[in-house]
Amino acid sequence: MERDQNVEGMTSNFPWQFNFLCGWQQVTLDVLEKPELLIEELIKMSIEDICAQTVNVGNVIREKLLWCFSCLSYTDQTKDVKETLELIRRITESPKLIDCFCRTVLQDIQKDEVGDDFANNKVAWQVSVACEHELLVECASFNYALVEYVKRKIGQPLFKIVFFLERHNAWNSFFSQAQQKAVWKTMFCNPLIFDVRSETLPEPNGVESCPIQKTLPLLEFPFFSKLFDIIEEQLKCLLADAREKLIAEQPSIESAEMTAKLTQVLLDR
Repeated sequence: MERDQNVEGMTSNFPWQFNFLCGWQQVTLDVLEKPELLIEELIKMSIEDICAQTVNVGNVIREKLLWCFSCLSYTDQTKDVKETLELIRRITESPKLIDCFCRTVLQDIQKDEVGDDFANNKVAWQVSVACEHELLVECASFNYALVEYVKRKIGQPLFKIVFFLERHNAWNSFFSQAQQKAVWKTMFCNPLIFDVRSETLPEPNGVESCPIQKTLPLLEFPFFSKLFDIIEEQLKCLLADAREKLIAEQPSIESAEMTAKLTQVLLDR
């Protein structure tokens, strides 16, 4: 593209240099397509706004499922690639499941923005993008870098969803019986069952970076293994409280008698 010709340019200063750029200024156009949103609009929007207006969260989830599964590793057995691809196909073809994932991801993004020290300043996250050199190099324009950043934000909670469901082998309880899907979704949305911000859920750090220690058997009832874990934790707390109470009331109580009374406490509950 001709922009300006420098009469006093390189050809006059350096007569021995001659090529098609001599005396001209070069301008590079990275993208010819007009962006969906102008940069003036994007820098005034929150991540939630962009998800609502520009980014199709459901499509991003479908695209990132393979990446999520690639970050998993199995210590007790190797999962067959065809089995994983078939599972991804069933997930992507289930609007109810994708919608459930979308709501969970968007809720996590909202919490991120509310908890941000710059929550009242919608420009804060755009500044973060402008400081990510690698992301800027990968994208053809700052507009695309902003959108790509939002897509990566979607990938983080999505991986934790996949990790949780895979660790508890909870896919079968959703796909096997149609009448259980409503129960499955209700339980999945219960923070006592699944909390995307739980410290027990790892952060993805590349291929096979997050091991699943043990593959649980296929269970028909939704999230039975998680419910079992919750019950076990409650029993431990109950026994600890009962033990402290017995010791306070009878400091010299024998272990056999304590065991019998603790068993009775569990039976009474």
